[in-house]
Amino acid sequence: MGAPADERGATSREQPRHGVTLTKDFWIGKYEVTQAQFRAVMGTEPWKGQPYVQLGATVPASYIDWWSAATFCANAL
Repeated sequence: MGAPADERGATSREQPRHGVTLTKDFWIGKYEVTQAQFRAVMGTEPWKGQPYVQLGATVPASYIDWWSAATFCANAL
């Protein structure tokens, strides 16, 4: 985890690079969350009005911050 010392644009808080051991189980999806799925669970469309966004029910949701992603996961169970 972390950025190599020579990575352009890396900040000091991304270093030093180090190994990480996951100690708890977690779920991961095989596919990206679509705009339709995110809208159905969260009722919001954070990608609307953002540059370079393709719109469509099967298009991956984008412009999702960490808190929204965590809330989506908690509510989608």
